[in-house]
Formats: sequence, structure tokens, C-alpha cells
Amino acid sequence: ITKRGVTLAKKGKWEEAVQIWEQVIYHEPDNAAAYYNLGVAHEGLGDLESLKTARDLYSRAADYGGNELYTDGIRRVDGIINPG
Repeated sequence: ITKRGVTLAKKGKWEEAVQIWEQVIYHEPDNAAAYYNLGVAHEGLGDLESLKTARDLYSRAADYGGNELYTDGIRRVDGIINPG
């Protein structure tokens, strides 16, 4: 199922990717990578609410695992939401 989520994201099918990653988190609620990937899908949607959700998901991923990728996501979205 995770490969499908990645494939959908690479194709820009963000809404479908969101559904896949939500399923992964439902079954694996402590999966940091799944929170990150769900955040990527929300960031891909691009609207303000989705960006805020992405930031929250990146933060949650960082809480579960200290991957620099997760904190980079937080900074990236913060820069979009609050430029300058």
C-alpha cells in the first residue's frame, strides 16, 4: 500500500495519495514516514488549509522520528504560509 501512495504522489494525484496515507496511519499510528508522506500529499494540494495540515503532519512525523526531512518539511511549509 505504501508503494501505491508514493506512486500516486509522483503522478500528482494528491487526493488519492491522501486517502492511501490515511489508511496507512490508521493501521500504523506511530509510522513517522506515513505522517510525512501524508503531509507531502496535503502540501501538494496547495491550498492554505492543506498547507497548515501538512505542517501539522510534518511536526507529528518529527515527534515520532527525528528525521531531518521532517523538520525541512516544517520549514518549507512555514516559508509558504508566512513568506518573508
